[in-house]
Amino acid sequence: MTLREESSPISVRSRESYGGRTARNRTVYDFGTDILLRIFSRLDPGSLAVCSAVCTSWHSVIKSSPSLWRTAYFLKFVRWRARAEETASTSSRTLSDSEWKARFVDEEQILRLTGPSSYRSWKAHSGRVNCCKMVMGLIASGSSDQTARIWSAKTLQCLEQYRVPHKAPVVQIDFDENKVIGAAGKEILLWSRSANRRVLRHMGGHSEICSMCYTDPDVVVGCVDGTVRVFDLYSSRCTQIFRQHTDAVKGVVLDSATHTMASGSTDGKVELYDAHSGQKIASLLRPSAMTGITCLQLSSSTHTLIAGSWGGDLYCFDLRKRKMLWKTRVGGSAVSCLHSPVYSSAVICTGGLDGSIKAFRADSGERITTTCEARKTPRMVPILSVALNLTRIVTAHTDSFMTMYSLGGSQT
Repeated sequence: MTLREESSPISVRSRESYGGRTARNRTVYDFGTDILLRIFSRLDPGSLAVCSAVCTSWHSVIKSSPSLWRTAYFLKFVRWRARAEETASTSSRTLSDSEWKARFVDEEQILRLTGPSSYRSWKAHSGRVNCCKMVMGLIASGSSDQTARIWSAKTLQCLEQYRVPHKAPVVQIDFDENKVIGAAGKEILLWSRSANRRVLRHMGGHSEICSMCYTDPDVVVGCVDGTVRVFDLYSSRCTQIFRQHTDAVKGVVLDSATHTMASGSTDGKVELYDAHSGQKIASLLRPSAMTGITCLQLSSSTHTLIAGSWGGDLYCFDLRKRKMLWKTRVGGSAVSCLHSPVYSSAVICTGGLDGSIKAFRADSGERITTTCEARKTPRMVPILSVALNLTRIVTAHTDSFMTMYSLGGSQT
């Protein structure tokens, strides 16, 4: 967000004459730091964030006073929830400004999930919707009808469409402001988001792709033949091949900060690799007939890996200690997809083949009862992909429809 300079300030005192002299026009920018701190300490976190973007001087005051975020956090959440133990432990620690803001975002995410919600469904494609991705106010989808589309999250109108040049379904998708990356059949396609929307590059062609992860400049794909392949997006070369699985690789993740990579397969194994050397580091989950892995989700901030299985279980692994932290039961149906937003590591959202959406605390696996789940929409159709952010949940279904839940009661 661009900070607004102190031009055209709001006047808080009119010109008055004192002994033949005219007092200068006083503004809110004339308030001293002590007065501003007293005002800001009475604000909730959302209002505090808005004030930090009003002008440079206010931003500096808020940024240099981490205790403001601590005060705002307690004003909004601890007053509402009887968490005596957590409050005592939190207040005894010294957290940074960013840590207090992160705590607020985590609590706000949970608060919105448990608050009122509304939903809308729309026909997104002519075939099965295999995948979805949400970035800011845009939603991307890929389908078995050999197209990828980008939608407005506000109006649910299709803004852009991209076609696969060969007859293959789009099974995974990612995008940014300049490009769209899709996995279709045996190939990875790179489209330009400019006016011509042409295909810039083809990569792959070795084996049918099941899963994909993009971390610039690397594109990691999991294949039906049990291999994991790493491609350079700009040279289109395959730089690494991992052969640790005996069945389709349904989930791949790459952490560029720690240079670690993980893969999960329907053979029941979750493998951890060194992304630089290509060496296997550890087997996080041993093969089992009941634990075929269907999806993976990485949380870089907490160094944890979440895996969903055909048996309806959810697993959480600590990547630093290389051990399982917890396991929880989601339900009798397979966990077909899961997602945790980048900005918050507090919540995991899952979608099942029974059409249900469920949420869990990432630190403990504790179930969060959401209003989205309680609503029981008329269309309990199998969910193939789910995307979560602070105000929305988007799901992709087998019947060519997509559903968007607006969290917190706002129809946005």
